[in-house]
Amino acid sequence: MKLRQARSALALVLVFVAICTTVVLRRRPLPLSLFPEDAPPRTWSAKALGREQRPLLFLTRAACPPFSWVPPGAEKPCGLDVDVARAVAAELGVDVKVVAAPRKGMESRLLAGEADVLVVPAITSAANRRLLELSTPCYRSRAVLLLAAGERGRFGEGVPGEITFSALAGSPSFQALRQREGAVLVAAPSWEELLSCLQEGRCGAALVDVLAVHHLLSRTPGLDLVLLPATSLAPRTNSVHMAAPRGGSDLRRALDGALRDIRMSGTLRRIHRRYYPFDIE
Repeated sequence: MKLRQARSALALVLVFVAICTTVVLRRRPLPLSLFPEDAPPRTWSAKALGREQRPLLFLTRAACPPFSWVPPGAEKPCGLDVDVARAVAAELGVDVKVVAAPRKGMESRLLAGEADVLVVPAITSAANRRLLELSTPCYRSRAVLLLAAGERGRFGEGVPGEITFSALAGSPSFQALRQREGAVLVAAPSWEELLSCLQEGRCGAALVDVLAVHHLLSRTPGLDLVLLPATSLAPRTNSVHMAAPRGGSDLRRALDGALRDIRMSGTLRRIHRRYYPFDIE
């Protein structure tokens, strides 16, 4: 008898719990996804960014083909950085103005309110890194060795111990060589000077960015030069990002979201392939 009563009481409790659970679930529906990465992407609008009245102003590097330059007789810049900036703005649903500016002083112009976003390499001064917020990479690159074809045999077992290097002054490759103990370094102010240094034998090899040198070699016939990997000299990849002033986290998150969306849709890769036959993501 007591066992039967206990079973009846337990059944009533289970029914009560089931009713309560149903009521709670009806009032509080389950989320669309239990996993954040599966959740629908947040959409960004001109209104959310406060851009109903004026376009988003991007600064890109002037006179820096194929990344950003103004062709002779043209008024607007073109190039890889410019195309990425316009694709991001289109994804955000905002008007855009892209201005090609001298690399030196770009951060100062951004912090002075003369621009909203920079498209720049990740390497900036320590002071600027404290003042900027960087997006996820727009694309990546790597340093390689550029040398005369006749010098290739010297590198059969790696980089020779006694060799003079050249690199573009102030570039990530230049900084990497400066940090290498015992490296003899010739700073080249321009690509013309760097090529002259190689051709005249004033240096044995140059450490250069593969994206920049690929563009140069593809448009300069007759150069008897070869490229070799340089992982031992510069193991880190270089990257180009969009930068917003620190404190502008909403804008930086919007840029990240737009970059993610154009990457997932394939738009970013299609832009990359306009300029390079290899993967730069």
